[in-house]
Amino acid sequence: MKVLLTTPPYSLEDRYGKKLKHFGGDAEPLGLAYIAAAVRHINHYVEVIDAPVQNFTSEMIAQKAKEEKFDIVGITGFTPAYSRIKATVEALQKILPKLIIIIGGPHGSILPEETIEDLNIDFIVIGEGENTIKELLTTIECKGNFHDVKGICFKENVQIS
Repeated sequence: MKVLLTTPPYSLEDRYGKKLKHFGGDAEPLGLAYIAAAVRHINHYVEVIDAPVQNFTSEMIAQKAKEEKFDIVGITGFTPAYSRIKATVEALQKILPKLIIIIGGPHGSILPEETIEDLNIDFIVIGEGENTIKELLTTIECKGNFHDVKGICFKENVQIS
């Protein structure tokens, strides 16, 4: 499977607020790097987009996913960037309605049920995701039972084609 991992395209103001935007910096998405290593460990192709640093918009992420035929897109994000996560999901769903979308990171971990309902996505990885993502991808690939995967939230009617 081909997996695209991305941060949403957020600004420093989105992340730190108006008053602190000049004091905060862009940090590399270390969590996504760990997840990418886990995905590679089980022999799947993975690519990471650091949208703020690479100047990707939500639409550019969606276009890349379409053009390069990614099977799964994983998005991480903090709660202050939730509107950007939502915009990215909407851009992906607009041109790739059957794409499997996974949300991870602090926001999805804190509010998994609310996030999966609001975004109408397939999966939330809760907490540290390195082991969970390997188990989830294997279950998707083998069309297994998602109830057996620890550390996820999912919609009961998930259909993987």
